[in-house]
Amino acid sequence: MKEILDRLFGKEVPLPIQLIGFSGVVLAFFIYLFKDRKKILFTKIIADFCWVVHYFGIGASSGGAINFVNMGRETVFLNKRHKWASHQFWPAIFISAAAVSSILTWQGPLSILPLFGSATAAFALWFTKPILIRLFSLPSNSLWLIYAVISGSLPGTVSNILSISAMLIGLVRDIADAKIQKQKTQK
Repeated sequence: MKEILDRLFGKEVPLPIQLIGFSGVVLAFFIYLFKDRKKILFTKIIADFCWVVHYFGIGASSGGAINFVNMGRETVFLNKRHKWASHQFWPAIFISAAAVSSILTWQGPLSILPLFGSATAAFALWFTKPILIRLFSLPSNSLWLIYAVISGSLPGTVSNILSISAMLIGLVRDIADAKIQKQKTQK
C-alpha cells in the first residue's frame, strides 16, 4: 500500500499538468451520468484531450498516445448517424490504431493496460444505448485505473474511481427506470 501511495503522491508533477488532469476528472465523472449518447461522446472527447496532455506531461506516453486515438474514435462514433461513420469496421480500425500507438510508445508491459482499456471502450462506445455503454465501459475503466496508479497519475486514479462509481450509479438508475417502465406497462 505504501508503494502505491508513494507512486501517486511522491511524484513531482507541474501544477498545470495536474490541473489539466483534474479537469479530465470533472469531465469524466459526468460522462457516464448522461442519458444521451451524444453528450457522453462529446464530453469524452474533451476529457480525452485533457488526458492526452496530462499523460504526456507525466511521461506516461502510451496513455497520452492512446487517448489521442480515442479522441478520433469518439469523433467518428459521434457521427455514427452518417453513412461514412456507421460502418462496422470502425471499432477494429481504432483498436488497431491504439495497438500501433502502444507499440510506438512502448513502456514495457504497462503499455498493454491502456491498449486493452481502449479496445474494450471501442466496443462499449459503439453501442447506441447508454446502459450498454456504461456496462461495457466498466472493464475499460478498470484497466485505466490500474494504469493510472502504476503511472503515478493521481488525477487518472481519481477519475477512474469516479467514472466507475458514476457508471454504477447510472446502471442502478437505468435498472430502476426499467422497473418503473415495466410497472407502468403492466397497469
